[in-house]
Amino acid sequence: MEHSTFVQKYRANKIEVSVDKNKAGFMYENPGLLPQNLRKKQALIRTSGFGGVLLGIVLFFFSPWWLALIVLFFGLFMFPNAQKSAAKGVLDASLADQYVYQAAVDNQVIVIREKA
Repeated sequence: MEHSTFVQKYRANKIEVSVDKNKAGFMYENPGLLPQNLRKKQALIRTSGFGGVLLGIVLFFFSPWWLALIVLFFGLFMFPNAQKSAAKGVLDASLADQYVYQAAVDNQVIVIREKA
């Protein structure tokens, strides 16, 4: 399906687009593929997740256990959020840029189905 057709049908709600959350994250590894603002947002979310987990583990030794647990859960919560954000970012970028759309279709990151 051509990019212009994809955008038209998506906006008219005539197709269903599913984004593989795991594969979407790998599209952020190519520096020139996705817009810089999406890449920065994704980096911030992932860094928050890793930082929260690390800080939560350290806090178990230096603070009340409940505070460490809250920070640890916050960090762990960020990872599913990163996957959702990656999938949304790839879909938005695919709608805006033909090159991103083609890369996503070729790598089976997005799967397009006609609505019945």
